[in-house]
Amino acid sequence: MQKLDEVGRDAIFYKIIDKEFGEAKQLLESTKNVNFQDENGYSYLHCAAQVKSIEIATLLINKGAIIDIQDKYGKTPLMVAISDYNGDDKMIKLLLEYGANKEMENNYGISAIKVAAMKGIDL
Repeated sequence: MQKLDEVGRDAIFYKIIDKEFGEAKQLLESTKNVNFQDENGYSYLHCAAQVKSIEIATLLINKGAIIDIQDKYGKTPLMVAISDYNGDDKMIKLLLEYGANKEMENNYGISAIKVAAMKGIDL
């Protein structure tokens, strides 16, 4: 059984967040649940989108990660990538190429395409 912290995150989350991608990749290669979510519904793919790791996101998707997995607020990895946009749109493009739904809405009725429009990003 995996050891979890107070918010339900395991070591994989922190390897991704800390950008220790080599170690994250090793742990992900042996994990059975690439769609694991913490207590807030945040998944490994959400984390990869947040830190803009194309390598980790691609690995997760190829291992069967749900591209439109939602956290408890209805936020998808695409929404995370758009929210954290800083001029580098590679993660956004990757998620869209793998079929992320830009029209899916969060719990507040806001879609990725609406967030993108507010930030001046053309999807």
